[in-house]
Amino acid sequence: MENDNEHDAVDNEDEGREDNVLDEEDNLSDEDMPFDDDMSNATDEGSDDDSFNYDDLVLLEQNDPDLLNFVIYYTFRPPDDMEAFGESIGRNAYLKELDEIRSIHDEAPYLGRRFFRGLVKNRSIQKLQLYCSDLQCDELTFLYLIPFFMNNKAFESLDITCVNESAVPGVGHFDSLVYALEQFNGLKELTMFKMIDDIIEGADKVIQALSSHTGLRKLHLESVDIGIKGYTNLAAMLLSSSCSLSTLGLKDQSNIDDEIAKILSSGLNGNGTLTELDLSGSLGCTRLTAIGWHAIFDPLKSATCMINTLNLGSNNISETLLPFLMSALSNNKTIKDLNLNSLENGNFSLQAMIQFLHSPSCMLESISLSNNFHDSSNRFDDEKIESLANALANNCRLKKLQLHYNRSVTPAKWRTLFQLLQRLSCGLESLDIGANNLTDETVESLASAISNGSRLRELNLSFNTDVSSAAWQVLTIALRLHAPALEMLGMCAVDNGLIASLTHLLTVNKKLKKLRIIERKTSGQVRNVYMAAFTRILNDTSSILNTYNSNHVVEELCHEDEYYMLPTHLSSLLRINEENSSSQAARIKIIKAHFSGGDINTQVFNHMELNVHPIAIAWMGGTKPMICCLHSCGVCHRSVIRNA
Repeated sequence: MENDNEHDAVDNEDEGREDNVLDEEDNLSDEDMPFDDDMSNATDEGSDDDSFNYDDLVLLEQNDPDLLNFVIYYTFRPPDDMEAFGESIGRNAYLKELDEIRSIHDEAPYLGRRFFRGLVKNRSIQKLQLYCSDLQCDELTFLYLIPFFMNNKAFESLDITCVNESAVPGVGHFDSLVYALEQFNGLKELTMFKMIDDIIEGADKVIQALSSHTGLRKLHLESVDIGIKGYTNLAAMLLSSSCSLSTLGLKDQSNIDDEIAKILSSGLNGNGTLTELDLSGSLGCTRLTAIGWHAIFDPLKSATCMINTLNLGSNNISETLLPFLMSALSNNKTIKDLNLNSLENGNFSLQAMIQFLHSPSCMLESISLSNNFHDSSNRFDDEKIESLANALANNCRLKKLQLHYNRSVTPAKWRTLFQLLQRLSCGLESLDIGANNLTDETVESLASAISNGSRLRELNLSFNTDVSSAAWQVLTIALRLHAPALEMLGMCAVDNGLIASLTHLLTVNKKLKKLRIIERKTSGQVRNVYMAAFTRILNDTSSILNTYNSNHVVEELCHEDEYYMLPTHLSSLLRINEENSSSQAARIKIIKAHFSGGDINTQVFNHMELNVHPIAIAWMGGTKPMICCLHSCGVCHRSVIRNA
């Protein structure tokens, strides 16, 4: 009873704190607010919008445990009662992620205030994504959310996208975000992405405010200019004894010059917590000379360096600078993953890298050389792929190779690379050659190479849209028979024949967890057909035996349209596979499909022997470490119980 009183007191205090913050920003009365009479209800039937699943609104209101992620899309029509909408999120106990891709403030400020008044009561959301489309108005959002930040102990990740959709340039500021960050200290991940050319002031103060968040593990800043003061604050954070930052992303920071490079280098030199550093697209500006580049490379040779993933893609790394990078890597024992995608201005020379790959000091396990196609004078072509294949022939350490979108390589030279897969001296386990204009002949030659032996765990061939379904089926058969370790597969051209081949593959392969199936441009109707097919693969509810024999391993199904959400029921099946062992996933699916709701199938127990009943019921309840297989035997069923 005493605990209940304490809980009520805390709730009352939270509610009072929430109302105070919201009321301070409440300058307009409801009577003064211009309601939009044309605003339609979000649950109207017959909507032709397929980018937002309005069924999720019902699941949200019902506090359904299967709904973990709720996305407010651009085309989302706000409900008439925005406060009730926010309250449904505030009451939800299972929601883990809220993505506000369409800014609530697009309609009017008062809608945002009403919405957030309910939302701030939520205590389950771990990640919040905000799309700020009005530089001035959306500043109120952070003030509205202060009670949520302070009282939701589960919250740990904030993702902010800034864009000015008006034609008038403006000046924004991060003052209220800075103030909000100063009110709590539990943030673990912060991502900020600026899609605008407008000036947003105070970004350096954001870095300073993060110093109190000692549990911060990940910081990503894309196109956000934090200036010299910001980099000075960042260097101080990296050198702090309380720093726990493991991932630092400074993407598309075009303002980096030699002075800033030196400041950043000083922080990196003394840091021993970073394991991932992303500087892609940040070091290509003309203000950065060789002095700045050497300052960036210098920390890689430090004894305290713990970085194992380094992304320098989309940068102007010249042919004269690449040997210095390789030299730094030769003195580094921690970097395993190197990204040199999209090197600019034709400065793509493999000579220094080839020498490094031959060297016993090479510790790399993954190299990404994707999208080095555009410059006609020095693109990734047949000569380079052959040199790379020769270097990898006796490199047993490199396990992952990404060559996405290098379209100057001919089918004959791709076969040279495929032959590597058969060599015992080659340790390659992951290959990405998506978007390379592969032909049927190329894919069939890959299938032939795999048939002669393969250790592949990941194979991505997506966006090769010229390959026919027949060739994909040949590859799928080779993978089913000769690639038992495969865990990730990407391909194109979904049709009934390929679905059948994938079904056979998923029946035999018990390790394949990720599927990236990118179809040719198809209608929503065709997409729904193959989504239904994948649902049957994961959960065939035609009988208990078929449910048991469904796939309980696949955890991820990727789609080419980033704004297309998988149906909720399909996402739920994938999550069941991800969070449970195969036997436990089978048990959960059987219970949901055959022993829940108003149409419960109890006839299956009629044909069991009496001594089997308690064992089967215990298994259904999860109290026995058993697997119950119900095998079809004529018109009746017999149960076979065996240990898990």
